[in-house]
Amino acid sequence: TERLFAVLRAGGTGRISAEAGLRELRRIVQIPPPVRAPWRFGGYCLMAVGLCLRQNPGLGEFIAAVALSIPVAALLIGMPRLGGLKALIPAVMAFAAGAAVAVLVEHDQLVQPAQVVLPLLAMVLPGTLLAIGSFDILRGALQAGAARLVGGVHQLLVLALGLVASQAAFALTTPIEQPAEMTRVGAWSPVDGLAVYVLGTCLAFCAPVSAWPALTIVVYVGWGIQLLTDGLAGPYASTFLAAAVAIVVATGIYPRFGPPPLLTLNPLFRILGIGGLSL
Repeated sequence: TERLFAVLRAGGTGRISAEAGLRELRRIVQIPPPVRAPWRFGGYCLMAVGLCLRQNPGLGEFIAAVALSIPVAALLIGMPRLGGLKALIPAVMAFAAGAAVAVLVEHDQLVQPAQVVLPLLAMVLPGTLLAIGSFDILRGALQAGAARLVGGVHQLLVLALGLVASQAAFALTTPIEQPAEMTRVGAWSPVDGLAVYVLGTCLAFCAPVSAWPALTIVVYVGWGIQLLTDGLAGPYASTFLAAAVAIVVATGIYPRFGPPPLLTLNPLFRILGIGGLSL
């Protein structure tokens, strides 16, 4: 993606011809993933574990998220080989995660099922599609924006279909009050969970090592702003403020330090903003 941005910049300034630009685009499409499949598999698992830790979950919820992240990561790694069927993977993931969590709840193994379901399904949330689509419409690019929004809404509908189907097969009931005896992982887990999530994101999406600091800065800045303003502005306003500040930071550090803002902001949409609110 960073090489694609370089071609666009060169084309906009006339430093590359149309023919040379097309040749470079063909080369970019044929580039294999720089990170091997086992490491990307581990990255997807770390993403789910990190998002679970961010909630300071119960011990049972944490163990369930770790265990269920393995089949979810396997589905994500195998998606490119499924061809046209890969569009159904979000529904399969939602059904499998919802059914497994419902069974654990029925057997009194989980108290807060959302702490498990949300991290598992966050990896297929269309946060970037919805955000960029909205931005395109605001700029007047109605066709591009509408196409992205429709694609994002379709993915949400597919996720909803899988979750509804799982709840039709297994009755999932959430307790109104959390039991006082619930054993949590620890107060340290949100901060460390974000670090685990960033590491998993870098591995899963083949981020070069040079981009890791920028990704970490943007994620922690967005999360910190949301945490500081949540008590004053409420969850929705604090989410908006966090996303706005993160966009400014991501834009400011590019291109001197870090990859294009689209890449550094992508992980942020899974923990706040449109991506986080979708599910």
